[in-house]
Amino acid sequence: MQNAAMLATAQWALATVRAAGWAPVAVFAAHVLASRILGLYRVLPLVDLPLHLAGGAAIAFFFWRGLALREARFAVGELVPGAAGILSFALAGTAAVGWEFAEWVSDRYFGTHAQLGLEDTLLDMFLGIAGGFVFVAVALVRESGQDRVFSGRGINPRRTARTGYVSITRGGASRGGLGWLVLGILGALAGVVLYRWLAG
Repeated sequence: MQNAAMLATAQWALATVRAAGWAPVAVFAAHVLASRILGLYRVLPLVDLPLHLAGGAAIAFFFWRGLALREARFAVGELVPGAAGILSFALAGTAAVGWEFAEWVSDRYFGTHAQLGLEDTLLDMFLGIAGGFVFVAVALVRESGQDRVFSGRGINPRRTARTGYVSITRGGASRGGLGWLVLGILGALAGVVLYRWLAG
């Protein structure tokens, strides 16, 4: 019984990486490109802000998508309505804190200078959590069918032959999550602009 549970979890993890692993990998690649290859962080330190937002949204998307896979039923069981949103948000927040902890370890033991102080660290964590929140909020509104713009476009709750996904939404045609990821990131970016404007 335990081996079957471990096998189901491993299959779910691999299916999640195949389905949504591209999102966090793309944000990490953008971070490496901006910081290590182009050196943009030295010239434009604010480039860091949208990447933390995008990272939070990407991690939330990763777990949201993973929980919608049919393999998730065998690994985590049936979820009550809203549970995927709560889990995705919580795991995005955990990833934001984990990222900052990894930066601290890198600074402390490898001599890097990733963290610029307490305010920078807290803002980075806030932005990662905000990115996850915006993605989950948009996804939950879309799933509930309450939005007037996108209603009827949820993922069909029955397994689709083309994708093999099962969603926790109610009705509609199957659509990819990329547009919602981008929309969530843009909403989070608007929040940062508002924050910077209010903070002076």
